[in-house]
Amino acid sequence: AIDATGRARREEHTFADIEALEAGARMAAPLPAMSATTRSVILEIDRPWNARTVAGAQLDEGHDQVGVWDYPAMILLAMLAGLLCAPLIFDIAFYSALRERFLLWHAATTTGFLAYILTATGLGVTLLGLSAWHEAVLSPLAMGLAVAAAAFFAASFLEAETLSPRMRRLLRVAGWWVLAVPCVFALQLPWLRDLGGRAYHLSLQPAIIVFLLTLILGARRDSRAAKFQLVAWTPLFLCGIDRLFRGIGLYALPPSADQAIF
Repeated sequence: AIDATGRARREEHTFADIEALEAGARMAAPLPAMSATTRSVILEIDRPWNARTVAGAQLDEGHDQVGVWDYPAMILLAMLAGLLCAPLIFDIAFYSALRERFLLWHAATTTGFLAYILTATGLGVTLLGLSAWHEAVLSPLAMGLAVAAAAFFAASFLEAETLSPRMRRLLRVAGWWVLAVPCVFALQLPWLRDLGGRAYHLSLQPAIIVFLLTLILGARRDSRAAKFQLVAWTPLFLCGIDRLFRGIGLYALPPSADQAIF
């Protein structure tokens, strides 16, 4: 903080000092002491993991203000999280009778998306008391696990005549790729932090391309399972492309864009 007299006050904060907020995927850090003569506030973020962290940074009079993530929107997100529990329960119940592996992969996909909603919207702060560090790590990790499980689900669920053995094997390799590369980047280990969220977003794309290509090939062979999945996944693919472009810093959107995705 710089006063009109030229006097400057400086503070340094670590991730442990950052407070996770309940309304939306927001965090807050304390500012140096302000006075009536304060004219400028300069913020420096050292080695940000995600480009959206810098693009969305702003000064706020107080985080009591909810902003675009108002309480009705948070209630709707909580209802969405509750709705995701229904297919999870059905998967477990049906697996006890059918013993089909694709039900477990569908349950894992649902669990990943449920965890993502909790960690990427602020619900986890209210319901589970998550810290800012937990949200920063668990949110991309949950999405990576959901994508990997979805690839394994498709490989197990699509009809035998729909895919060649080589294509089905490639789909499983794509799932293992997500577990081995993007999910490791999501952990934000110190020796990988310089690569940042850009490496995470870019490393997801090969698996998503394989997944999409598999569904298109299956739909062309008149697979009902592939057609249903292609319709269901198309909105998520479009959202994923948007997240990729914003994650690598090509452009920025207001916080309402994140809310619209859910």
